[in-house]
Order: sequence, then structure tokens, then C-alpha cells
Amino acid sequence: MKPTEDLVHDHTVILHMLSGAERLVQSIRSTRTVDVTKVEQVIDFSRQFTDRCHHSKEEKCLFVRLQERGLPADQGNRICSERASNGEPESHRLLD
Repeated sequence: MKPTEDLVHDHTVILHMLSGAERLVQSIRSTRTVDVTKVEQVIDFSRQFTDRCHHSKEEKCLFVRLQERGLPADQGNRICSERASNGEPESHRLLD
């Protein structure tokens, strides 16, 4: 698996979790009841997987490789959020 494929998989997992978090928020709003355990699980996932695992992959692998290809160090997050005409992250085009 290419590093970019691994990062895309991470994004899929993160989006799935965010979808669940949105349903949790809707439930809290409609029932006015907070399931503290579920809220803590969402926060824990975000801290453990998104912040520590996924972002460290981007910083240690993706951003370094983008810099090797000439992208200024402070542009990594911006270029990763941009999409090429085919819908893939612009960063993938720069790496391939």
C-alpha cells in the first residue's frame, strides 16, 4: 500500500467517526440526554487516532515528501486540503 493510500484510508475512518459523532450530537439535541461514555469515546478517538496517529503520519511522511518535491514547509496542510480536477488530494499528484 502506498503511503497516500494509507492516509486516504485514515481519512475514510475519520469521516466515518465524524458521521457517528454527528448522529450523537443530533441525539443529544433531540433527547436532551448526554451519554458521557459515547462523548468520551469520540474525544478519545480524535485524540488518539486523528491527532497522534494520522497527523503524525502526515507530518513525518507526507509533508517531508512534499518538501522534497519543492513545497514550502508551511504549505503542507493547505495543499492536502486542495483537490485536483479528478477529486483526489492535490498532494497525491505532487507525490506520484
